Amino acid sequence: MGLSRKLRKNRKFYKLTQAQLAEEIQVSTESIRRWESGKNLPSPKHCYLLSQFFNKSMDYFLKENTMTNEEKELYRILGREIIKLSNCNTPLEFWNNYNICEKESTLLLPKNHQKIF
Repeated sequence: MGLSRKLRKNRKFYKLTQAQLAEEIQVSTESIRRWESGKNLPSPKHCYLLSQFFNKSMDYFLKENTMTNEEKELYRILGREIIKLSNCNTPLEFWNNYNICEKESTLLLPKNHQKIF
């Protein structure tokens, strides 16, 4: 999802008009319209203001989700295989039985053994 769609999505989530958002970050309504239509990109200063206003990182607005549909499908298949290997029947059962370490995402810790560490 590109910047224009992310901006529109966040503006609508907060139930703001383009004019209201423009007033909040002190730009013209036309600027918001052009950013949302993809005709122009906000300056780095305005990206910063948008990220602060919506409580998002600048990366959120600037980085594209470049994962292809094929890559997404591979992750879905991988997820189903992990669930099978863990003897769980559903993703929720897996989620309830295992913790995934934040810093080492390849390490799964059974929740019933969590107190050992």
